[in-house]
Amino acid sequence: MSTDTAPAPLMPHPALETLEVWLICRRGEHQARARETLITLLQPWSLRLSLRWMPDARELVQQMPQRPASLAVVEARADRACQGQLLSALERQHIETLCMDDLADMGNGAARSWCWSELPRAMQLWMRRHGVGG
Repeated sequence: MSTDTAPAPLMPHPALETLEVWLICRRGEHQARARETLITLLQPWSLRLSLRWMPDARELVQQMPQRPASLAVVEARADRACQGQLLSALERQHIETLCMDDLADMGNGAARSWCWSELPRAMQLWMRRHGVGG
């Protein structure tokens, strides 16, 4: 998404000490990028990061972990590999998602996505929306 308008603020995460983020993608280079981005963004605050890399989206859809995440960063390819069931499964668990793809999708489809190069900006908007770190 390449618009500058942020969604209306939501309730801040209550007493959040650890930001639990699931990274759902097959490629390891996205894991390194996500970790570096999150560490950089969280550095000014005393908020710990728990980043869990999940390369198998189908397994996640079948067996959703018990410990909920604050956020799931989802590679759009992983959702497509699950016939669109991954984002729906996360939504049913009330887990917010940032859908990432090689090119941003501004269409009217169910899963609008950010480009991977926009991950820092997407994370900043998500953090500001939820009052995380500030």
